[in-house]
Amino acid sequence: MLVLLIIPAHHNLAYSQTPIKDWARGLSRSAQLRYNRVEGLFLVYKLKVSGRSLKNVTLFAEGGYGASNRSPRWEGGASYRSPKLDLRFSIFDRTETNDREVIRTGENTIFTLLFKWDYRDYYRAKNGFEVKGSYRANSNILVLGRLTAFTYANMPLAFSTGWSLFHRGRPFRINPAIQSGGAGLIQIGAVYDNNIRSPLFRNAWYVNVLYERGFRKFEYNGFIIAAKRHQKLILGNQTVILRARVGTRQSTAEQVLFDLGGFSTLRGYEIKEFTGNRMVLLNADYMFRGDALSQIPIPGFHLLNLLLFFDSGWVTSVPRNASLLKGFGELNLNDFKSNFGIAVALPRQLLRLNLAKRTDRSADAWVVSARFRHEF
Repeated sequence: MLVLLIIPAHHNLAYSQTPIKDWARGLSRSAQLRYNRVEGLFLVYKLKVSGRSLKNVTLFAEGGYGASNRSPRWEGGASYRSPKLDLRFSIFDRTETNDREVIRTGENTIFTLLFKWDYRDYYRAKNGFEVKGSYRANSNILVLGRLTAFTYANMPLAFSTGWSLFHRGRPFRINPAIQSGGAGLIQIGAVYDNNIRSPLFRNAWYVNVLYERGFRKFEYNGFIIAAKRHQKLILGNQTVILRARVGTRQSTAEQVLFDLGGFSTLRGYEIKEFTGNRMVLLNADYMFRGDALSQIPIPGFHLLNLLLFFDSGWVTSVPRNASLLKGFGELNLNDFKSNFGIAVALPRQLLRLNLAKRTDRSADAWVVSARFRHEF
């Protein structure tokens, strides 16, 4: 029953449209259940109100309570959406993570409930506000901006062992301690994406460039550059997906360091096995797309895709006052950590099972992982 309640935030468990005075067009309500090692079970209830007199404006509020840490969290604000412009303002006291791009909340909850694979690290962001927006310059280019300020606070484990369907006696991974204090962050970036949303595989580029400026107690500059290429090959239906990511930050605070290992990074290594403030990551998937398993005369195999993959990454740490390029000059291919592996996936990677082996230690076992609707 718990798993049935784990749904993306934009899906409603219940929905109604009710006039609210003269200007309200609709009220939507939703609930979401998550499970992690710092809150235990956490139930959040969300409300959204859109108005007739305030066109394209939505007011929202949400609040929830952690059963194990016995602590409430909340957020409220307003958003504006038009074909070209999206704006959002909120005030909050929330449990935050820097791992949203790696793994979604619902996916992380399922793996935590099943295997204690809680990939995310957490901190409390309290007394905070956030203003963020995006502007669509054309069909391929999106300009992004964000300003936020809040107070960092540590979140210890809610329990040492906790519950899971499997590995019940195995302890959870620790939640790293962060540096507490007031923080501010400005982010400015741009995204180029010429992929056309379609069931068909198409050649496409995705490029994301992001500049960061931290202020208040945590002053730093940072850049993150990411690129991904979808490429069809001349060999039957076979394709490759290549991804590269480079990051640098002038900070040694735990909460802004880059992590490699596990989901979506180095799939043959333990979760977050390597950490630093300089990072390079390379991923490659070779997809046979029906040119392999579909040839086996077993019912259902025509729905499966076979993939071969390779990951390689490097992190290091340099002093916080060093230039943004410091550390990359000492980069050596022998310092890269790599793994190779094989995967089986349903169409459009609705479900993907990975089996990966690190290359630096032959005695280590193969690492098994899974993803839902996610490349790498």
